Amino acid sequence: MLLLSSILLNVLSDQASVPRTYMELKLDDGVSSSVAVYVAGGKPTRAALLLHGFSGSKENLALVASSLAGAGYVVFTPDWRGHGETGGRCPVQLKL
Repeated sequence: MLLLSSILLNVLSDQASVPRTYMELKLDDGVSSSVAVYVAGGKPTRAALLLHGFSGSKENLALVASSLAGAGYVVFTPDWRGHGETGGRCPVQLKL
């Protein structure tokens, strides 16, 4: 399993050179939402939306997004409200 993970990370890291563009979208309530867009050279033929987990950010998805972009996808990775570079507060609060 460790060998497979190493090979996969090696393949994904080869795609890390795909350029990304950052966009700020204004939500209806005025909060700014940060989105990274990955597009490799050539014309993308497909699109993918990658969503991070709770307490994560769009940057956690950079290797996967770059790999998909290298395979011909345009990839969008937004930060959820209150995460990463998106403003506002997370609507769900964990009580431990």
